Amino acid sequence: MDEVYALAADMGGMGFISSHDAQIIHNNTLINFHTSSACVYPVFKQTDTDVVPLKEEDAYAAMPEDAYGWEKLLIERLCLYYREDYQFETRIVRFHNIFGPAGTWEGGREKAPAALCRKVAMAKLTGNPEVEILGDGKQTRSFCHIDDCVVGIHKLMRSDYAEPLNLGQDRLLSIDELADMIADIAGIKIVHKHVEGPQGVRGRNSDNTRLYEVSGWEPEILLKTGLAKTYAWIEEQVQRKMAPSATSWIIVLNLRDVLCFVKRQIHGFWGKRADNRQYEYKCASNRYFEAQEGRLWNNGTNDLRAHKH
Repeated sequence: MDEVYALAADMGGMGFISSHDAQIIHNNTLINFHTSSACVYPVFKQTDTDVVPLKEEDAYAAMPEDAYGWEKLLIERLCLYYREDYQFETRIVRFHNIFGPAGTWEGGREKAPAALCRKVAMAKLTGNPEVEILGDGKQTRSFCHIDDCVVGIHKLMRSDYAEPLNLGQDRLLSIDELADMIADIAGIKIVHKHVEGPQGVRGRNSDNTRLYEVSGWEPEILLKTGLAKTYAWIEEQVQRKMAPSATSWIIVLNLRDVLCFVKRQIHGFWGKRADNRQYEYKCASNRYFEAQEGRLWNNGTNDLRAHKH
């Protein structure tokens, strides 16, 4: 075996990592080797929204925000010691807010881009323009698309650089701005609803100077381009979740049949309209369920189909 990419970790967005310290340290210690994160950087260097981009050496003196950052620092040291003591080649990468399609988008572990894509999709599909944003929305971050992340990891593995290395975009924007960018992609206007909740450090951005020195490369995918791909995928997931299941439609059809049957018993097979013309009660046999589209069709007519006589 020539190379091992140890990417597994117990992690999530701020809602998760801010409230599961013991679980995170326990589980990630058992996983042992895994990638690092921008969460290793000290809180006192991330107190302003207009934050100075973080260099690799800024991690010390250590004071990460939470347990997630501390266990990442521990694993970084473990990688360095394995190299020193056993001549075991390791590479250490600090991810800065990686996002993209086919990732976690609900349930509490999703990161800000996925959470906001879901909320904007819900706003679009329900017609309710309100989108909840944790905090005042002024906190800032940079976000790196998963495709750039994969390229960066590959280039790091091809290098001989063994010290920690940032991997992220260096475009800084606020969470409010991120929400508006996603809404623009979705083609809607949203109303920001700021609510209490964990929001992490006030600002964080990646300094990619050393990344470029080591690899001759830095992330290339524009934020809006990456978000467009991510939003399209998440909107599709939201649509699928909102669509009623075949079972629920079957129940509705059966209830309508019962109602139709009762009307037949009361009025007989034929009924009368206000103009005294008769009409025949038709039931679910005249409708069919289009499972693929998730919609109920009745050949363009009402359940009570009128017939002149």
